[in-house]
Amino acid sequence: MAPEWSFLVDRSLVKSLSTEGVRTFERLLKLDIYALGIILSDLICNPVTQMETMKIDECLRSPQPKLPRGYKLEMLIEAELMLKLVS
Repeated sequence: MAPEWSFLVDRSLVKSLSTEGVRTFERLLKLDIYALGIILSDLICNPVTQMETMKIDECLRSPQPKLPRGYKLEMLIEAELMLKLVS
């Protein structure tokens, strides 16, 4: 049986890191959450071509992330989650 993976942050470890180390950790955490949003967009939209994938990514990377058009994502909980992860 495979081990269960969990992400636990030991507060004493975070406090012992230097200020720069904490900032780096926070940046990496934001990057991971953003990556989850991009992965979720690929799973929800299921783009067939690379061009479709690029258009979806452009919508999500804009300063004001928006849902890609043509995928009937309005009023879906998954779409709201995807926008929150990438913003």
